[in-house]
Amino acid sequence: MDSAKLPLNLTVFIDLSNRVIQDGDGTSQVDKDTVLVNHLAGIVSKKAWDSNIKHAKDCFKVFFYPAPADPTINGLAQSMDIDLGSYQKNQIQKKMDVAKDMTTTVDKNLKVIYQSTVEQHDFIGSDIWGFFNTKAKSYCVKDGYRNVLIVLTDGYIYHKDNLVDDGNGHITYITARTLRENKELLPCKQDLSDLEVLFIEVDARPKNDFEKIQTTIGKWLAGMKVKKYGVIETDLPNNTKTIIDNFIK
Repeated sequence: MDSAKLPLNLTVFIDLSNRVIQDGDGTSQVDKDTVLVNHLAGIVSKKAWDSNIKHAKDCFKVFFYPAPADPTINGLAQSMDIDLGSYQKNQIQKKMDVAKDMTTTVDKNLKVIYQSTVEQHDFIGSDIWGFFNTKAKSYCVKDGYRNVLIVLTDGYIYHKDNLVDDGNGHITYITARTLRENKELLPCKQDLSDLEVLFIEVDARPKNDFEKIQTTIGKWLAGMKVKKYGVIETDLPNNTKTIIDNFIK
């Protein structure tokens, strides 16, 4: 079946590292992330309405990995886990309300999450390699859906509890040093052929690291048989929204 005709299962993985306090081009990363995730929620909401909301099965989810220790952040994230296919026939009005309020809910919850993270200076980071190695399929792939994962990260894959070097040029993290040494990400033994993945907001420092990050992540995703993928440099939100639209259309 044409993937455009399938219900959309759109998952958003946010890297809650110190990237969120960067503002390299004069626009805060928090503002960028909020605009982009709202846009993603809007894509799911629009698709649901356009395809007849009564029968819509589209899904939207925002998550962090590993899960933050703060129960408030976890609760807010859970409220952004929306499955329009879970509503019964006698719950149509509730389903319509959820679809209509999706972007409002996401905007409100993200602002609280980011404000709490910045104020507490509690940058938990993200174990992106570990997630793809053990969780991506169960978190992001549903049978009978078009499965799309959007990862918001600066591109420097790093988590203090998952720093593996196999001694043969393969590692589970990316830093400026590993890029200079031309190390590659350790392959993950996953078949993600039913998943499309877009990394956005990659913020290489120095800027000439971007192509190396793009190549390193791209080769790693290809090794997992990801159906379609992209690695996109940070930009003004309107420009990134266009890239997202072209990826998902």
